[in-house]
Amino acid sequence: MNEIIAIGIAYLLGAFPSGYLVGMVLKKDILKLGSGNIGTANAVRSLGKLPGVIVFLLDVGKGLFVVFLGKGWGFSGLFLWWMAAAALLGHVYPVYLRFRGGKGLATGLAVTALLKPWIIPIFVLLFLLAYFKPHHVAFASSIGLWGVALYLAWYGIYPGVLIALVMVWRHWPETRTFILEKTKQEPSHS
Repeated sequence: MNEIIAIGIAYLLGAFPSGYLVGMVLKKDILKLGSGNIGTANAVRSLGKLPGVIVFLLDVGKGLFVVFLGKGWGFSGLFLWWMAAAALLGHVYPVYLRFRGGKGLATGLAVTALLKPWIIPIFVLLFLLAYFKPHHVAFASSIGLWGVALYLAWYGIYPGVLIALVMVWRHWPETRTFILEKTKQEPSHS
């Protein structure tokens, strides 16, 4: 299998619009509901808990499928990370929906955890520490993802760093709003 074709297939599989299709089955356009993205969090808020769980499982599944497919084609090592990154980019910027996708947390963490299992405890620990006081999911996710990015950079897994940073970028609007609101609430010491 040609590597460029493998990357293209990984992107197209990652772009499978789970949240959008589940919404269409329920006769709801998730792109017009809640935050307007097709990921798990918006699916839960806009479509309900069970549809949200289905979206989560499909988003995790498509990422894992890409990695297993790459292994089946005989790829290994760093190239599997590039396939995982292509799948994540497909999820976040799906060609089928004019590049309006999800934030990538389910797909991105699934592929990175499969390739480097220590990702999950690192992410969960940092997420919980950051979530404990402010109770803000996007902020806590970003802190966890920065930890993942640093861990992967330490090991020279730069496609994994790309995956983590794309997810940080997708959470940035909510994280930025949260940080700005918190700084306005802090008392000045002048």
